[in-house]
Amino acid sequence: MFIQRGLATTNGQRPDYPPSDEFVMPWWHDKEYGEARSCERMSAVTGAVEVARFMLEPRQIISPRFGLGTPPPLGFLEVVFLEVAASSRRAKIGTRIVAEIERSHKGRQLMAVSQDSESDRFWATLGWQRHEHSVLAGTRALYVAQINDAS
Repeated sequence: MFIQRGLATTNGQRPDYPPSDEFVMPWWHDKEYGEARSCERMSAVTGAVEVARFMLEPRQIISPRFGLGTPPPLGFLEVVFLEVAASSRRAKIGTRIVAEIERSHKGRQLMAVSQDSESDRFWATLGWQRHEHSVLAGTRALYVAQINDAS
Protein backbone atom coordinates (compact mmCIF):
# COMPACT_ATOMS: atom_id res chain seq x y z
CA MET A 1 0.00 0.00 0.00
CA PHE A 2 1.29 3.45 -0.75
CA ILE A 3 -0.09 6.90 0.00
CA GLN A 4 -0.87 9.15 -2.94
CA ARG A 5 -0.42 12.67 -1.61
CA GLY A 6 -1.80 15.89 -3.00
CA LEU A 7 -4.15 14.69 -5.70
CA ALA A 8 -3.70 16.55 -8.97
CA THR A 9 -5.44 19.89 -9.38
CA THR A 10 -6.90 21.54 -12.44
CA ASN A 11 -7.31 25.28 -12.97
CA GLY A 12 -5.96 25.97 -9.48
CA GLN A 13 -8.92 24.28 -7.77
CA ARG A 14 -8.81 21.33 -5.45
CA PRO A 15 -10.03 18.21 -7.20
CA ASP A 16 -12.97 16.04 -6.31
CA TYR A 17 -12.20 12.41 -5.79
CA PRO A 18 -13.43 10.37 -8.75
CA PRO A 19 -16.87 8.77 -8.29
CA SER A 20 -16.75 5.24 -6.91
CA ASP A 21 -19.27 2.80 -5.46
CA GLU A 22 -16.51 1.78 -3.03
CA PHE A 23 -16.71 5.11 -1.16
CA VAL A 24 -20.17 6.00 0.08
CA MET A 25 -19.63 9.05 2.26
CA PRO A 26 -20.70 12.39 0.71
CA TRP A 27 -17.60 14.24 1.92
CA TRP A 28 -15.55 13.41 -1.14
CA HIS A 29 -17.58 15.73 -3.35
CA ASP A 30 -18.64 18.40 -0.84
CA LYS A 31 -17.33 21.78 -2.03
CA GLU A 32 -17.23 23.06 1.58
CA TYR A 33 -14.31 20.74 2.16
CA GLY A 34 -12.87 21.00 -1.33
CA GLU A 35 -12.59 24.78 -1.48
CA ALA A 36 -13.13 26.39 1.92
CA ARG A 37 -10.67 24.32 3.95
CA SER A 38 -6.96 23.87 3.52
CA CYS A 39 -7.22 20.08 3.66
CA GLU A 40 -4.72 17.93 1.89
CA ARG A 41 -6.57 15.20 -0.01
CA MET A 42 -4.93 11.78 -0.12
CA SER A 43 -5.58 8.23 -1.23
CA ALA A 44 -4.12 4.88 -0.24
CA VAL A 45 -3.49 2.58 -3.17
CA THR A 46 -2.66 -1.13 -3.34
CA GLY A 47 -1.50 -2.11 -6.80
CA ALA A 48 -3.71 0.00 -9.02
CA VAL A 49 -6.70 -0.12 -6.64
CA GLU A 50 -7.69 2.79 -4.40
CA VAL A 51 -8.36 1.25 -0.97
CA ALA A 52 -8.88 4.37 1.16
CA ARG A 53 -9.40 8.12 1.03
CA PHE A 54 -8.56 10.65 3.69
CA MET A 55 -8.09 14.36 4.26
CA LEU A 56 -5.68 16.09 6.64
CA GLU A 57 -6.06 19.62 8.03
CA PRO A 58 -2.54 20.75 9.00
CA ARG A 59 -3.21 23.46 11.60
CA GLN A 60 -6.52 22.78 13.30
CA ILE A 61 -7.44 24.78 16.41
CA ILE A 62 -9.89 23.19 18.86
CA SER A 63 -12.34 24.86 21.23
CA PRO A 64 -11.01 25.04 24.79
CA ARG A 65 -14.37 23.60 25.85
CA PHE A 66 -13.05 20.14 24.94
CA GLY A 67 -10.69 20.50 27.93
CA LEU A 68 -7.42 19.99 26.09
CA GLY A 69 -5.49 22.85 27.68
CA THR A 70 -2.84 24.67 25.68
CA PRO A 71 -2.89 23.63 22.00
CA PRO A 72 0.28 22.36 20.33
CA PRO A 73 2.43 25.16 18.82
CA LEU A 74 1.51 24.19 15.25
CA GLY A 75 -2.09 23.33 16.12
CA PHE A 76 -3.40 19.82 15.76
CA LEU A 77 -3.00 17.74 12.64
CA GLU A 78 -6.60 16.69 12.07
CA VAL A 79 -7.60 13.54 10.27
CA VAL A 80 -10.70 15.26 8.88
CA PHE A 81 -12.13 12.29 7.02
CA LEU A 82 -10.99 8.71 6.57
CA GLU A 83 -12.90 6.07 4.64
CA VAL A 84 -11.73 2.63 3.60
CA ALA A 85 -13.19 1.18 0.39
CA ALA A 86 -16.20 -1.04 1.09
CA SER A 87 -14.48 -4.14 -0.33
CA SER A 88 -11.31 -3.51 1.73
CA ARG A 89 -12.80 -2.96 5.20
CA ARG A 90 -11.79 -4.98 8.25
CA ALA A 91 -8.28 -5.50 6.84
CA LYS A 92 -6.52 -2.97 9.15
CA ILE A 93 -6.05 -0.49 6.28
CA GLY A 94 -7.35 2.43 8.38
CA THR A 95 -4.99 1.47 11.20
CA ARG A 96 -2.05 1.31 8.77
CA ILE A 97 -2.93 4.71 7.31
CA VAL A 98 -3.03 6.33 10.76
CA ALA A 99 0.32 4.70 11.61
CA GLU A 100 1.79 6.14 8.39
CA ILE A 101 0.40 9.60 9.19
CA GLU A 102 1.98 9.39 12.66
CA ARG A 103 5.29 8.19 11.19
CA SER A 104 5.43 10.94 8.57
CA HIS A 105 4.39 13.72 10.98
CA LYS A 106 6.68 13.07 13.96
CA GLY A 107 6.13 15.50 16.80
CA ARG A 108 2.65 16.52 15.62
CA GLN A 109 -0.40 15.82 17.74
CA LEU A 110 -3.13 14.13 15.72
CA MET A 111 -6.84 14.49 16.35
CA ALA A 112 -10.12 13.47 14.74
CA VAL A 113 -13.77 14.32 15.29
CA SER A 114 -15.86 11.19 15.40
CA GLN A 115 -18.52 10.87 12.72
CA ASP A 116 -20.58 8.04 14.24
CA SER A 117 -20.44 5.02 16.56
CA GLU A 118 -18.32 3.05 14.07
CA SER A 119 -15.66 5.78 14.01
CA ASP A 120 -15.90 6.05 17.83
CA ARG A 121 -14.86 2.39 18.01
CA PHE A 122 -12.07 2.90 15.45
CA TRP A 123 -10.40 5.85 17.21
CA ALA A 124 -10.81 4.15 20.61
CA THR A 125 -9.09 0.96 19.36
CA LEU A 126 -6.08 3.10 18.41
CA GLY A 127 -5.84 4.23 22.02
CA TRP A 128 -6.74 7.84 21.25
CA GLN A 129 -8.21 9.75 24.18
CA ARG A 130 -11.89 10.73 23.88
CA HIS A 131 -12.95 14.29 24.79
CA GLU A 132 -16.48 15.62 25.09
CA HIS A 133 -17.52 19.25 24.63
CA SER A 134 -18.15 20.75 28.09
CA VAL A 135 -21.17 22.85 27.07
CA LEU A 136 -22.79 21.48 23.93
CA ALA A 137 -24.35 18.14 24.81
CA GLY A 138 -24.60 15.77 21.86
CA THR A 139 -21.60 17.27 20.04
CA ARG A 140 -19.54 14.65 18.25
CA ALA A 141 -16.65 13.36 20.33
CA LEU A 142 -13.11 14.52 19.73
CA TYR A 143 -10.28 11.94 19.77
CA VAL A 144 -6.66 12.92 20.37
CA ALA A 145 -3.53 10.81 19.94
CA GLN A 146 -0.48 11.09 22.12
CA ILE A 147 2.41 13.00 20.55
CA ASN A 148 4.78 10.51 18.99
CA ASP A 149 8.34 11.85 19.13
CA ALA A 150 10.08 8.49 18.79
CA SER A 151 12.23 7.95 15.73
